[in-house]
Amino acid sequence: MYAISYLELNICCLIIMMLILHKQVRGLDKRLTSQTFTELIVSAMVYIFLDMIYGLQQNAVIHLPVTVSKIVNVMMFVSLYSLTHLVFAFMECELGRTWVEDSKKRQLSLIPALILTIMTICSLKWHFFFYVDAEGIFQRGAFYGVIIPFVYIYIFLVTLRIFTMFPQKKYYALRGKLEMIFGMVVFPVIAGILQMFFTEISIICFGLTLGIIQVFTAFLTNRITMDELTQINNRTKLMQYLEGYMERHTEGEETDLHFLMIDLDDFKQINDTYGHVEGDRALIRIAGVLKKTLAGQAGILARYGGDEFCIAGEMLREEAEHLIKNLYENLEKANKQAACPYDIGMSVGCAQFTKEVRTIPDLVSSADEDMYLRKEQKRTNL
Repeated sequence: MYAISYLELNICCLIIMMLILHKQVRGLDKRLTSQTFTELIVSAMVYIFLDMIYGLQQNAVIHLPVTVSKIVNVMMFVSLYSLTHLVFAFMECELGRTWVEDSKKRQLSLIPALILTIMTICSLKWHFFFYVDAEGIFQRGAFYGVIIPFVYIYIFLVTLRIFTMFPQKKYYALRGKLEMIFGMVVFPVIAGILQMFFTEISIICFGLTLGIIQVFTAFLTNRITMDELTQINNRTKLMQYLEGYMERHTEGEETDLHFLMIDLDDFKQINDTYGHVEGDRALIRIAGVLKKTLAGQAGILARYGGDEFCIAGEMLREEAEHLIKNLYENLEKANKQAACPYDIGMSVGCAQFTKEVRTIPDLVSSADEDMYLRKEQKRTNL
């Protein structure tokens, strides 16, 4: 009875994973977040397959040689360590942590997983976490009860960060991602704990599948509010952020919300001279500069339309001006590093949500006016 349910649940989870993987691979999203999620799905499928073999062996449906059973159990544990590390890397990508893009730092983040892998291999001799008896059946080791907390150390670190970020108003723009990440980890964590007490049925695979469905659903939703070319938020997402912010404040109340309108200088000339394909590359390039400058900061970045981009977030006027300065400096560096026959220029206008500027059209109009004023001043100073 247990064997049939174990097999059915694992096969069902594998089929769901395969369908999601197929959709994910065929997608056009090439961001590191999307690539990490694809790796995560593959890792989850490997774990579920190995868990299915384990379940059939434990329920005496198949009889593996002792050596093969040991290999299967070690691989199952190692795939779980790999899976939790990928979950950690994915969540850090979603939260905009730039260290994930650094290969050396990612290798350092693997140290806990490597330690657990070594201890798992050593368990074959010293029975730390488990051992395989003479009949090839998995048995719990002396420290099996502590392995789950160690396995979930990556997830615990990010979950702790989520709980500290969620109540803070400055992270309002990230709340959708925070909810998605929490939903992704809560099912596998609960399932992992239950699996310790109910080893006859495959609970953790069910939890993993629910978590991945949660993320994939969020990905589909994000595609509606994501600019396809630059892979940043579109105007719809920007309006949702601003509307949500204004609903949380009393009408007419002056707050520290600042809104930046960014317009590329002479963008039409780039299109006319080098073609629209090169114009698209210029937009992708400026989007990369904006994302790099805003990395780790609260707020929202969006493409407003055409060659216009927007930044909104809770910051003081001095902080907004400092951000504008950083944008210009980073763009100058990007122009020097790019092997292009032209430089990208931009003008940035700034507006604040005040008693006089209390609607979204007022905010956009005020930032527009400031942007054109600064653009005119720049031309005058040439």
